[in-house]
Amino acid sequence: MIYFFIDASYTLIALVTVIVFKNDSSSCWRPVFNYPWSSLADFWERRRHQVLRHIFLTAAGRPLCPLFGWAGLVMGCFFASWMVHAVGVWG
Repeated sequence: MIYFFIDASYTLIALVTVIVFKNDSSSCWRPVFNYPWSSLADFWERRRHQVLRHIFLTAAGRPLCPLFGWAGLVMGCFFASWMVHAVGVWG
């Protein structure tokens, strides 16, 4: 379920940005997961975290960095991670 949610969300965001902002789909929006079912441990430990890492940094960490420095970056990323986990548990 987590895999399909992440993949569907990424595909939807890619579709909107390609249509609205005319992004190049081949260079900007590469497939999120490459053979995700090769190993459950590989998917959970490395692939899922790398996808979410970029989202946490750009959406929550970097906006707080100019205000609070390194602490704002770290706390913003932790806050975004908390939100994703809270929504997942609630769902």
